[in-house]
Amino acid sequence: MPVLYGFRKCHGQSLLSPILTKGARTYEFDKTYALKLDYAGQEEYAGLILSHKENDRTRLGVYGGWTASDALLLYGEGVVSRGSNALYPRNSGNPLGASMETTDDEASSLKGIILVGGSYTLEVGPNLTVEYLHNGPGYSDTQADAYYRLRQNASDAYALTGLIRSLSNLTLSRTADPKLRFMRRNYSMFQYNNNDIKDVLNITIRWTQNMDDGSGQLTSIAEYFVGDHVQLFLVGSVNSGGRDTEFTTPLVCQCTIGLEYTF
Repeated sequence: MPVLYGFRKCHGQSLLSPILTKGARTYEFDKTYALKLDYAGQEEYAGLILSHKENDRTRLGVYGGWTASDALLLYGEGVVSRGSNALYPRNSGNPLGASMETTDDEASSLKGIILVGGSYTLEVGPNLTVEYLHNGPGYSDTQADAYYRLRQNASDAYALTGLIRSLSNLTLSRTADPKLRFMRRNYSMFQYNNNDIKDVLNITIRWTQNMDDGSGQLTSIAEYFVGDHVQLFLVGSVNSGGRDTEFTTPLVCQCTIGLEYTF
């Protein structure tokens, strides 16, 4: 969702939206080659995509769905490749005891991400969705423990001086972005969506549950249309979980309020 004007509020402090503080970004794109096969029937559909990105790995993606009834849609999708671009904690001889590496112990093994779900539309309008995600490249319990231990060690070393502080800076930057969309391996999602309420309001409420560490995230999205050109929106999230869990790092809550004008 585009954020033209907005702020975030967390723990009582207002922060400017990143789009206002970071300025324009320059992105470099590598060529991608793909072969796609589609099937569409009366009540079902399926597809297969084989793709290769230059300077990256080859991936095989599949998707499909079945309209079980006028109200119920069942669907699934997945992607598999050899290895992962993610960073994993590995034991090393440095003072922090470990480092973040670009490959794990099974770099050449198949890594898959699979999502299955169902969507049911009530007769009065709202839509209910349930999904399960298996994130193959995500951390196991052992890897997650090593990750949080390394991050804590790097945080403790940040107050020191010399080479250990430089190592701390590097490690903290890598633990902040391990290049994983989801950190762990098993997730469930429950969503309520109701659009066109009195022709001016859209509401989405979503709960995402990390089934491995017990943390969760509640997200709410509201869009209010003022005339034909102006849209007000509010996006808020509240995270729950214990110490060293995914959704409580780094924010406990976040709120974005914005205004969008369409010419």
